[in-house]
Amino acid sequence: MGLFSFPKTARLRNPAEFKKTLDNGNKAVNRHMIVFAFPRAEEPKSGPVKPMRMGLIVSRKVGNSVERNRVKRALREGFRHLQADPEVAAKAGKLDIVVIARPSTVQASSAEIVGSLRHGLGRLNR
Repeated sequence: MGLFSFPKTARLRNPAEFKKTLDNGNKAVNRHMIVFAFPRAEEPKSGPVKPMRMGLIVSRKVGNSVERNRVKRALREGFRHLQADPEVAAKAGKLDIVVIARPSTVQASSAEIVGSLRHGLGRLNR
C-alpha cells in the first residue's frame, strides 16, 4: 500500500461504529458536510498506532448514483491527503470520524471538498 492508501483499517465498517460516533461524537457543520468525531478507546502500548478512521454517509438527497459516487471518491481522496498531513494526523490520530455529505457537495470542486473536510476536522480539534 502506498502513502495515500485507504486500507480497511482506516474505515468504519459496521453499523455499531457509525452509531457510536454519531450518537456520542462532537459535530462540526459547514456548507458541504457535517463531520462527527469520536475518540477511540485507548489502545495497547505495543504495536503500531492505528490511523484515524472514516465512514461516509452520502444519501440520495445528494444526487443520482453518479454524483454520489463522485462525492465519495472526492471525500476519500481528501481523507487520504489529510492522513498524510503530519499536523492533522498528530491532532486527529485516534479519532473515528463520520462525514455526512450535504446536497451542495455535488457542485463543489475536489479542492473545496478537501477544504471543507479540513475545516471540519480543525473545528473539532480545538
